[in-house]
Amino acid sequence: MVVSKAALVDDGAVVAAAVAGSAGRVWRWNGALLDLAGATRFAADGKWLLLERLIKEIPVPNRPALAPWKVFALQLIDLASAQQVFSTETSNPDPQEEVLFGEFTVHESGTALWQGQLEGSVLSRYRAGTVDNPPAPSPCVRRGLRTDGTNGAYQFAASGYGETWLIAASGAEKLCRAEDPQMCSGAYLKGGWTAYAKPATGAMRVFRRSPDGAHTQVSVFSEDSSALAVSPSGGVALRNRNRVYVTNDGEGPVDIASSAARPVWEGDWYVMMANALFRVALTPPAAETDSGVPVVNPADGGSTDAGVAGVDAGVPVATDAATPMATIDGAVPDAGAIVPGQSDAGSVSIDASSATQDGSAVAPPAHADGGDASRKPGQRAVGGKGDGCAVAAVDADLSTPLCWALAAFALASRRTRRSSRPR
Repeated sequence: MVVSKAALVDDGAVVAAAVAGSAGRVWRWNGALLDLAGATRFAADGKWLLLERLIKEIPVPNRPALAPWKVFALQLIDLASAQQVFSTETSNPDPQEEVLFGEFTVHESGTALWQGQLEGSVLSRYRAGTVDNPPAPSPCVRRGLRTDGTNGAYQFAASGYGETWLIAASGAEKLCRAEDPQMCSGAYLKGGWTAYAKPATGAMRVFRRSPDGAHTQVSVFSEDSSALAVSPSGGVALRNRNRVYVTNDGEGPVDIASSAARPVWEGDWYVMMANALFRVALTPPAAETDSGVPVVNPADGGSTDAGVAGVDAGVPVATDAATPMATIDGAVPDAGAIVPGQSDAGSVSIDASSATQDGSAVAPPAHADGGDASRKPGQRAVGGKGDGCAVAAVDADLSTPLCWALAAFALASRRTRRSSRPR
């Protein structure tokens, strides 16, 4: 058994695993471990759990020797009340053919997005008790489904091009089109804001879209950049070369970590590096020594110690390109601060006992938000030869199930207990 996904919810955790001889299994933990019988995949956020369940198998008409068709359904459950509030089975109570789902996702507001696994499947949305099919042009299966409860986004890869689309209240809006299907890497949503990349003036540039529909370029580099995350005030995390940058409140990009880091917004900017989670301090804290006493001027009768102000305070360190850098929660260099002179290599020291990250890409999970790329052998494939569609690489939100669970734990804890540490 291999754990494929793990997530914290308001009252515990949910875990999915690949199990030999089945399409997958899902467990919920809230003080005791509960096997969610028939569940194969899930998406979760806050108190909401969106489960994919195998509900029945039906014989293939006139082909008794073939494996039976599988009929799946999506069920949206309010964990606070332990009540199911919606099921796709309601709209198709007696299916006469195979029912398979592609990607699906749910937001903490209870808004859910999903689509079928095959080309031509419509995009469906559940929001505030209503199911609809928002306009979502695509000749292929949509990938990278995301929603912030207000807008939605997806991408697709066709033969010779790829696109990213936004589903807004005003309708469907194309954000990116590129000849290389991998270049349109999807959109990130938060509080009505959208971050995405598109070709502009010879390179991929990162833009943000405001809730009122205004588009602004935020990347300033001559090389290709890609979007990684967005905050509810319009701050954007992006990647350029082997570094990760953040822009906040109209400020220029601030270098925060190597490209091995995964940024996420949850009240503050955080980055995950290997199996560690750090809060990013864009504003350096006041200078202090190792003992916590401010350094005073010896000429005034004070004294200094080994804690030099420039180290203990985590002041911005200049990179080779003279780009401002942020500190990672005021840590000294051997406890997680960015080490000067290593910007070209993208090396970040995590702690005194761990190896530094060399800037190499972190392998993404099978899928973010319920979209496992593979299914049980014998089920229909997506984007097969001759259909003009290709499988696009989706830039997953988090790096590994272990990091995913670590980050979820830290961020969920922050929701209920803000740190008392001075900013």
